[in-house]
Amino acid sequence: MKYGWLYAAEGFNFLRLAKRLVREYGDLIHVQAGNRHHFYVSHPDLIEKVLLAGYKIRTSRPRPLRHALGRGLITSQGELHRTMRRLMQPIFQKHMVASKAALIVEETERAMAKWKDGETRDMAEEMTHLTLGVIVQILFGTECREKDRVKNIGKAMHLVHSYSHQNPASHINMRIEWIPWIGKFTGPARARKYLDDLIYGLIQKRRAEGNFEGQDLLSLLIKLQQTNPEIEDLHDKQIRDEILTMFLAGHETTANALAWTWRLLSEHPEVEKKLQNEVDRVLAGKPPAEEDIPNLPYTRMVFAESMRIYPPVWTLGRRPEDEGFELGGYVIPQKSMILLSPYLVHHDERFFPDPERFIPERFTAEEEAKRPKFAYFPFGGGHRRCFGENLAWTEGILVLATTAQKWQFRHAEENRVDLEPLISLKPRRGIRMIFQRRRSGPNTHPDLTNHHARAVQR
Repeated sequence: MKYGWLYAAEGFNFLRLAKRLVREYGDLIHVQAGNRHHFYVSHPDLIEKVLLAGYKIRTSRPRPLRHALGRGLITSQGELHRTMRRLMQPIFQKHMVASKAALIVEETERAMAKWKDGETRDMAEEMTHLTLGVIVQILFGTECREKDRVKNIGKAMHLVHSYSHQNPASHINMRIEWIPWIGKFTGPARARKYLDDLIYGLIQKRRAEGNFEGQDLLSLLIKLQQTNPEIEDLHDKQIRDEILTMFLAGHETTANALAWTWRLLSEHPEVEKKLQNEVDRVLAGKPPAEEDIPNLPYTRMVFAESMRIYPPVWTLGRRPEDEGFELGGYVIPQKSMILLSPYLVHHDERFFPDPERFIPERFTAEEEAKRPKFAYFPFGGGHRRCFGENLAWTEGILVLATTAQKWQFRHAEENRVDLEPLISLKPRRGIRMIFQRRRSGPNTHPDLTNHHARAVQR
């Protein structure tokens, strides 16, 4: 009853409620709602124990998400998860992700070509379109690069994703799908059929052509299937599930992280200026490449600090696999939910003084060394650490560096931005921003312009 009253007192805002609970009751909180037991964990040492407990702890995913995505790496458990993670690990190593750098820069430049100086756009929508173009090619290669096809895939995934949220509408839609002659005509059902037809069709086509030597995820998974026939779990449906899972994990989360970053930069011109100076100095007007990333430390710090304030995955749910899991001196019952929130820990002043301020310098090597390991965990940890972490860092840094050379953005004053904590942390009404072409930069710097003029005269 107290939980319900507190939730109402905070305007039915879960993030405000969770902050209040941690502030009043500490780092390990037991909340009972009906017959459900939830444990809120908000100290890095306790979080580390949960995340590094291996398969003694299972992930907790809502039924609509499992229904939408199947048994990919996000939703699978136990031996299946262990097998697929081992098989897919090489696909997401740094050298494989590095090969996507040119693709990321190209898609960023394609997005920028549509922008006009002085217009107002929804930055969340723009970053969603940009990352959609990137992830479609990473998953399927250039075969699905056409604008209309990318758009259709994006629409279908949006329907599937919205259907996977943990809310009453999702559960109702899921049950409607089970009704004969009716369920197959719902929007989410048709969207999943479109994606199924696309993925299974491409699998059959490439297998028939013997064409699975590409570097896109679908080709790599088919090749794994061909070279590991003894692994029964690696069937066509599992490939489909992993593709949909990677789409969700590598698309909306990165888009949200980038949109929040541009909003923060617009509100902190001194940080924006430092970012521009680094990009101008390192790149000198050329498009960034993978080898430039180590020379853009401040750009990385900006992206890291943005994910501290607005972590794309704002909460993680875990359940003890067996009875007797001990945590902080308490035994957690088997069917209990353990909630770990990057959002809450990232805003804890014990680890991040003045936590609401945007200070990229928190992520210098010296500052990071002062904090507990799991004071910052936007990608989770342990055996379920986000598979796409390398891709997210590479994409975030390259998109910021490419864009900051030519554009800057100002928050539209009439746009109120509220948090919408669904599967990822979204802006409830988008992020309306004024797009401004930079008036100075490496291509328009007076010294460089004069140098170019003197070279032409010679």
